[in-house]
Amino acid sequence: MTPAEKLGLAALVSFAVFLGGLVVVRALIVRLPSDHFVKPDPERSGGVRLARRIGGGLLVALGLSMLVLPGPGILVIALGVGLFDSPKKKEILRKILAQENVRKSMRDLRVRAGKEPFALEEQSG
Repeated sequence: MTPAEKLGLAALVSFAVFLGGLVVVRALIVRLPSDHFVKPDPERSGGVRLARRIGGGLLVALGLSMLVLPGPGILVIALGVGLFDSPKKKEILRKILAQENVRKSMRDLRVRAGKEPFALEEQSG
């Protein structure tokens, strides 16, 4: 494979990751309930917890790659962290979601899809 072919293949893979990331992130953000980030996590079986950790780890890894490749890296990382079953999960998510550009992106995606924006603050009472 020539250097030009390698560069073309790298560009193609980068573009595919970008498009795939946009499609998957949009679908996940639109399908989540509006209270997803504030409601308590339900108890889950060991198999479900393992599957969520693997899925979350894959999303975090994909999001980290999107920080240097084209794509919505921070949003993908937030979704990946949201899958983890960890006591620190809510704290990490609050830090990510405290960024105005992340909140605005999620709000805009949901409004365009006809969904309520996410509730990001815990409601008392």
